[in-house]
Amino acid sequence: LDGKTAVISRAATNAMARGMVVVCSAGNEASNSWQKVTPPADANGILAIGAVTSTGLRSSFSSIGPTADNRIKPDVMAMGSGTSVVRPGGTVSTESGTSVASPLVASLVAGVLQAHPGVTVQDVYRAIVRSASQSTRPDNRYGYGIPDYSGVNEYFAIADYEEEITIYPNPVTNSLVSIAIKHPSNEAIQVMIYNAQGKLVMSTSTVIYWLNNPVRYDLSSLGPGVYIVKVLAGEHMKTMRLVKG
Repeated sequence: LDGKTAVISRAATNAMARGMVVVCSAGNEASNSWQKVTPPADANGILAIGAVTSTGLRSSFSSIGPTADNRIKPDVMAMGSGTSVVRPGGTVSTESGTSVASPLVASLVAGVLQAHPGVTVQDVYRAIVRSASQSTRPDNRYGYGIPDYSGVNEYFAIADYEEEITIYPNPVTNSLVSIAIKHPSNEAIQVMIYNAQGKLVMSTSTVIYWLNNPVRYDLSSLGPGVYIVKVLAGEHMKTMRLVKG
């Protein structure tokens, strides 16, 4: 499981080199003595998909990592227990396995490629794993967690921002101000707003992750005027003058 030995893993790597985003099932071996992911899930840079239940818990059969060279696997998870499927005869029923979880992420990838033409294989991989539900604390049971299309879209939108903390619009015209963090860490950010006399008029703490990034604050309780906004996000800080119309 080094991603370089199995023929099918080498084929998956070659496909990536030619511009294909490869999505595969992680395997259904967790209940067996082998337990580990099965090729080509060990290939580096492909999306190996584990299975979760409707409540987000890992399915008992879903293969685990790591690879032989100690890389995180699976990469992300999708619903693979009681997943709706269409049978060859056209009837709809349910099925379980990482093989029905994998197509859900494949369809997510297709949507990402349609929405963001021109992105690379590596761009898609990074966007999906970095915006998934446990991107900052991956493990070898859930990988980077459960991905979400909205989170991936926000990742691509914010990736082009030049600064770590972006506050907009300025002036504020509809009482809503947005704060975007280029690299959210799932830790709380501190937002403090002062009036022109230096008095603290608003203070709040919010955890930002990709599904709520940027976060929007309602300033309707503040009258028109000039304010100072201070944002603390981990090691980063930004202070700026904000005009509310």
